[in-house]
Amino acid sequence: MVLYGSGDATFKFHYENEFGGVRDVEIPFEGVAVNVDRRYHETNSDFTREQMRQYMTESECKRCHGFRLNEQALSVKVGGKNISEVLALSVDDEIDFFKDLNLSETDEQIAAPILKEVSSRLKFLRNVGFAILNIEPCCWNVIRGRSTTNSFSDSNRFKLIWRTLYFR
Repeated sequence: MVLYGSGDATFKFHYENEFGGVRDVEIPFEGVAVNVDRRYHETNSDFTREQMRQYMTESECKRCHGFRLNEQALSVKVGGKNISEVLALSVDDEIDFFKDLNLSETDEQIAAPILKEVSSRLKFLRNVGFAILNIEPCCWNVIRGRSTTNSFSDSNRFKLIWRTLYFR
């Protein structure tokens, strides 16, 4: 709650300024991380942006190594790779990875419809110009920021691709 806010839950805040002015409000708590991010993106002041940037350093989690998944999810491997390792590949390399998977006959029967769907979606991404990009979450801001992707980011098909390949 401290970092990302209280959501819909409200809190009473009582504030007295140095001139004796009193202000009582009941509002949701925005959260420290949300506040810093908002102030960084909404300000026109270079000074304020620089102050907020000091709180926005990236560091890799020692537990998940930046993959944003728990240990159980990362322990599941297909073709010797976990989901984050697959998503770190480029779209072209992912297509090859799924095409070259060596599965037992039983596993092949189970995975066939899933592999067909994943391959179809990856080929769609390649066909619209995303062949060299990877799909891992740390790259989403870069992908979303590109002008060539703006028309795709709002389409249901594009959102479905992300949700299918990355489990939150």
